[in-house]
Amino acid sequence: MEHTKRQLRPAQPATPEDPDQGSHSAEALLAGTLALMTGHAQADGRPAEQQMIAAKIIDNLLRLSAHPTLSTPFCAMVNKLQHDWFVLMAEDRPAVGHAGGERQRPAVPWVDAPDALQ
Repeated sequence: MEHTKRQLRPAQPATPEDPDQGSHSAEALLAGTLALMTGHAQADGRPAEQQMIAAKIIDNLLRLSAHPTLSTPFCAMVNKLQHDWFVLMAEDRPAVGHAGGERQRPAVPWVDAPDALQ
């Protein structure tokens, strides 16, 4: 049996014939993406697995950002999230020549919540 490496296909906008079909596909894609995010968190300590999961998350978010049944603000938010995952994936790659192949993450400062929301 010959094993071949699978490549991610570029995102293509969905073109549903039935308006309900498009919303169902967006919901399924969102649910799958959230499940992948959970899997990414649970794969802590297994960087190769996390990289593959992160690549699929980025692909799914790219597909969601171009989905025809989602609102423009939602697509913009998903596009920003896709960018953040792309940056996260780049930061998680081991630094070349770094002993142990691990990189220290910068400390994230805590921000106090505002007293009121607009």
